Parts: sequence; C-alpha cells; structure tokens
Amino acid sequence: LLKGRGAPEEVFAQELLKCEGAATRLAGAESMNDLAVAKEFSYSSERAAGDGWTLVGDAWGFIDPVYSSGVYFALKSGELAADAIVDALTSDDVSGERLGRWVQPFTDKTQLIRSLVHAFYSGKFRVGRFLKEYPEHHHELVDLLIGRIFEGCRGALFDDLEPWLAHAE
Repeated sequence: LLKGRGAPEEVFAQELLKCEGAATRLAGAESMNDLAVAKEFSYSSERAAGDGWTLVGDAWGFIDPVYSSGVYFALKSGELAADAIVDALTSDDVSGERLGRWVQPFTDKTQLIRSLVHAFYSGKFRVGRFLKEYPEHHHELVDLLIGRIFEGCRGALFDDLEPWLAHAE
C-alpha cells in the first residue's frame, strides 16, 4: 500500500479522497499523533502458562491476518488448552508445566504459518511460480493457507521454499 507512494500522511490523504464516507466524517478533524505504519501484526506471549493459569487465543498470540486463520487458531488453542486443563485438574497438578503442555506442539505447527507470512512479506513469494516449479507441494500449501496444520502437515514445502526464495527475483 505504501511502497513508493510517499510519506504515510501523503498516502493517507490520497486514500481518504477515495472514500467519500470516511472523508466526510473526518472533515475538520485534527490528528492527535503522527501516522504510524505497521507491517508485521504477528505476536506471541513469551510465557503461555503458569501455575493455575494458561493463555489461549489472541491472549497467547496472533498471526498476521493475511491468511485468515486466526479464529481457527484461537479455537484450536482453546481446545488444546481445555484438554490440558482437564488433565491438570484430574491429576490435581495445575502447575504451569502441566497446563502448558499444549503450547509447544501448537507453536511448532503455527510456526509454519509464521514462516509462510514471512515469505509473503519478503515480496519474493509468488504462489503460482513456486507451484509451477514444485507442484508436489500444492496440497500442503493449500493446507497451510486454510490453517489445516494440525492434521499431518509436516512443513516439507519449506525445504524447497527457503532456497527458492533465496534465488527468487
């Protein structure tokens, strides 16, 4: 959106002109701060569980919305955390270690999506070109794009994607 178009204020003014409703509502408004640009929306907590508590959903982390898998991941983390909570309560051990047993397997899988988001933002990733060279990764890429990463997705396409990105124009 911003690349090569000027300062954030200039781009904002240009885009505002394209949206009559927003322009009308903001007419005469005064900006309270300088405009800021956010490129990477992803985050995750350094600690996902402690004695008697665990984080799930967006409280634990968020992956860039470009692939629309966030709601699914929030629900999946809730499902996995619920299993850990039941196990912890059943065994009368609500330690952070026990409550957080779901975190590492979840993180390992969501890292695949983070890697795909990173490839997307590198500006070099072209789905069509990559799949033309590596058609064997079609199904796994579809699985990644729709967030189906917990049912057997191994991330094998990254063995080819990383070197491909290194040589991409």
